[in-house]
Amino acid sequence: ALMEAEAQSKMDNPRFAKFYSAQMNGLFKFQIFMELLDGKELGKYQRKGQKRAVIPLRIIAAIFRQVVIGVDSLHRLGYVHGDIK
Repeated sequence: ALMEAEAQSKMDNPRFAKFYSAQMNGLFKFQIFMELLDGKELGKYQRKGQKRAVIPLRIIAAIFRQVVIGVDSLHRLGYVHGDIK
């Protein structure tokens, strides 16, 4: 979590929330405070009774493109994200 906070503090990219601060809060509890972003909820694609949302491929591709561009900016700073979900 400390490396994430360090990397995020160096980011100046519209694809990442702005980093405000980080602190230890008890044993093994690390908190990162960042900007709250306004955006669309992907849950709007989920129909009543469905377990999963059905998101159009063009929306998935647009989101994935933004993620890849953002991760590339991390790599350019020398960071590797190990668990993209």
